Amino acid sequence: MFSTTFQALDHLLTAQQPLFTGNPYRDPEHYRSQLSERQWSFIQTIPVAELDALQANDQNLLARMADHFPCVDEIQRLINGIPHLPPSDATRPISERDFPSVPGRKLEQIRGFVGALGVVDHPIVEWCAGKAHLGRCLHRLHQQPVRSLELNPMLVEEGRRLANTLPVQLEVCNVMEPIPSDWIAPTHHIIGLHACGDLHRRMLTLATLQKAHRISLSPCCYQLTRDTHYVPLSQAGYASTLRLNRDILHTAIRGSITQPANGNRQRKQLQAWRLGFDLLQRQITGSTTYLNQPSVSTAILQKGFGAFCQHIADHHGLRLPSPETITPFEALGTARFESVARLDLVRSLFRRVLELWLVTDMALYLEEQGYSVTLQTYCPGRISPRNLLIDARR
Repeated sequence: MFSTTFQALDHLLTAQQPLFTGNPYRDPEHYRSQLSERQWSFIQTIPVAELDALQANDQNLLARMADHFPCVDEIQRLINGIPHLPPSDATRPISERDFPSVPGRKLEQIRGFVGALGVVDHPIVEWCAGKAHLGRCLHRLHQQPVRSLELNPMLVEEGRRLANTLPVQLEVCNVMEPIPSDWIAPTHHIIGLHACGDLHRRMLTLATLQKAHRISLSPCCYQLTRDTHYVPLSQAGYASTLRLNRDILHTAIRGSITQPANGNRQRKQLQAWRLGFDLLQRQITGSTTYLNQPSVSTAILQKGFGAFCQHIADHHGLRLPSPETITPFEALGTARFESVARLDLVRSLFRRVLELWLVTDMALYLEEQGYSVTLQTYCPGRISPRNLLIDARR
């Protein structure tokens, strides 16, 4: 069922590799060289004030870029080919009053996910369960027993308190290690909402090995893997020439819910400072490549650009010039950030089709294991950009 879609995604991405495998923040000159003069001229005309809104909405971004990037038509066709399930009345019993411990947006995600599942008529195994919010909601609607697996003992303890006398059994469990054989059986429905990277791969491979009756997964954070490159699950994935490293996998999840205004300003300022420091270190060292920089708290913004540069320089053992020499690089970093942020719109054109390539590989794998599989979205992107549901039944 998914073979034609996968081949179309693979053909598109293979042909457009330079536009999503490059990183405009690390090497903007090389990334810029992948664009035609017409495309580059257009990118430069996009006002800085529009950038956040375009990054926050795939459809708006694609529409804005369509006249200058011919691949957009095919991207839109592939994205629009994924069905979206309308809200279900079955989730009305899931209310804020009954689940006060669940944050509002998380509860909306659960409502959408549960509504898309329809009837759940087998015992549930909840993967990477946290406090088992999803498991408790599913039990309330379908009266099925739930076993919830979670690594963090503090979350398990809080989940047990919230479950109280419900038949929702939370287990401290590292799912990457051997699991008791009776915890996943042919009579079980294995469910994972936003299981990350290797964790959702483990869920799929173990559930199929044990021939679970049904597998329902919304994957997330594909880049969280021990492998340096994505290892395809399906035969078609193995046959592909695409090689997706962690940086490319991260591109697939870069669509994010809009941050509060203050957090967004701080993020941009830090990015501009990082680019300013990179220009500075290139002058100091004679390097022509980006120098990786350690994570820093936004609290460093209060200390000024000079203190930021000193912190990064100390990390790398670099000796900085006088403060007067450093100061101009703050403005240079800001200008570079604006240019790079425009280039990054091009890379973002491919984030959703990259994610579709990954989930379609998983869907094909499940079909190869004898499952009937559907793929759909279960909530609007404003509730969660990671809104794809793979649902497989034997």
